Amino acid sequence: LPAGATARERTSPRRRLIIPVVLAAVLAVALAVPALADTVTLTDISGLQAAIDGASGPRTIEIAAGTHVLGGNINVSKPDITIQGQGTLATQIQVSGTGYRFSVTGSGCTIQNLDLYKTDTTGPQDIIWIGANDLTIQDNLFHGQYAFGDPDVSRAMVGSAGYSGILITNNEIHSLRQPGYFSAISRRPRWGPSPRRAA
Repeated sequence: LPAGATARERTSPRRRLIIPVVLAAVLAVALAVPALADTVTLTDISGLQAAIDGASGPRTIEIAAGTHVLGGNINVSKPDITIQGQGTLATQIQVSGTGYRFSVTGSGCTIQNLDLYKTDTTGPQDIIWIGANDLTIQDNLFHGQYAFGDPDVSRAMVGSAGYSGILITNNEIHSLRQPGYFSAISRRPRWGPSPRRAA
């Protein structure tokens, strides 16, 4: 405003509207920016379920190198969760018994760079259950104690029909009865059995 403007002119309605308009524009830009993934590193796999449940947005959970025993099922129900190991297959997760060990129902999740080892021949056991869209399973090693002809039923993964955007790549699977299958209403396409297979 000119130097001689009155106080009334300096506080005109037009001037008072500038600040709210600027704030609204800044807020709109902030909301348009995708949430950044945070990273949590676990030295003990017993904290994995809490790390998933505590995610308020995309989260990468890195499990420290070494051997970890997973005795129960992990529910990956939050979207955009990445579970990964350190190094190159330096994180081994040992499973045993029956049932799933990772039930993935959150969309956009990833399981990668893990050595997943079934230590017994008790079954049936499917290590990963796929129940969501846009899931990635990559760069993992799945293996166990199965020998051809054994009654043991063990699989790296199973999935339910009807989901899309699923990427399964660069995994090594051996010494399990089957790599896995996707169930359908009228038929169940399967992989295997095979003594060694990469997927």
